[in-house]
Amino acid sequence: MSGPQIYESLALPIKHEYEGAHQKDTDYDQFFNDMGFVIRGRTEEGEDIHLWSFMYQQRGPEIIVDGDVSQSLFIATKFSDEEKQTMHDTPYINKGQNIEDYGKVGSIKIQEGEKETVWSTPDRKYICQPPNWRVEGDHAGVSAKINFTESSPGFFHLGAFEALPKEGGSAGYIMHGRTEGTITANGRTYKFKGFGVHERIIQSGIVPDRTGYMGGRGLNWMHSWSDEFSFYCFKGDVGPNSFTGIINIGKESFPVPHGQGGIEEVAYWLDPKSKIMIPYRWRVWMQTEVGRLESEVHGYGRGYYTWIRKHGTMVINQYQADSTSKFTYTDGRVLQGPQMAMIEHMRTLYRQA
Repeated sequence: MSGPQIYESLALPIKHEYEGAHQKDTDYDQFFNDMGFVIRGRTEEGEDIHLWSFMYQQRGPEIIVDGDVSQSLFIATKFSDEEKQTMHDTPYINKGQNIEDYGKVGSIKIQEGEKETVWSTPDRKYICQPPNWRVEGDHAGVSAKINFTESSPGFFHLGAFEALPKEGGSAGYIMHGRTEGTITANGRTYKFKGFGVHERIIQSGIVPDRTGYMGGRGLNWMHSWSDEFSFYCFKGDVGPNSFTGIINIGKESFPVPHGQGGIEEVAYWLDPKSKIMIPYRWRVWMQTEVGRLESEVHGYGRGYYTWIRKHGTMVINQYQADSTSKFTYTDGRVLQGPQMAMIEHMRTLYRQA
């Protein structure tokens, strides 16, 4: 697939069975099966934390080397409001996406029970009991004891699991939640409260060529939260229909119709480590049937790594960020204020002709 598919806009309740395996990797030449969490929180002392914890079953020629991947990326900072207005060369922990980090095929275990489903590796565990999840274990020197409680329905941008064809296809969702717990790294324990993302995706039969649809200026995957409302959006620079998104207000969710949203990169920073110019400020707009969202998003900490795939290499930046967001209802009512945020910016660094 050279460009992004036309994303679906389904908001559905999460069922326990969605967290299971669904399909076997041995039944397909190409297979990508993922489960994971983004944790974005703040301690009582004002420290900001960002944790990316994911497991991936990866098979087939697009992956190059079959393996089971467990990844942890952790950023912890303490900046003043003034310092947060610009990017910083933040230290971070990251392990999992280098080829030498790949676990053996079969090292990710999925145990499906009547009351819970557990994904595990030797050093990380996800306990799934919708509407509650728990992240446990010590991977890459990052020890986690985190509770995640859903605060929105699932946004099935890749389609519902009930419609996943046996011969192969795509299904999956992202969901917002509230988080609390502890993360220990580099001898420090961070007790926090905040927000998060839960993602569950399957691609079988054909795993898309990421170097194609992450070309150009790349692709922004963005989440922002406050107690009043949250939003998710995703936009690539290549191909039509490359925007999708949803706004969650209270117990209601409003998917964004195709073409009714955008992400504009408005400021850039030369990373002294990677020597790559990366965006760190964005302007977001999303129009729904009940109102319009506008947001100014700014990153101030980052961690980065690469994906090596057939055809080339992508560089991935994850940002610790905040935003100032406003949702204006069609009747004139306004919700607005500061929010915690995170961004994953994915861009093809090199594509072999």
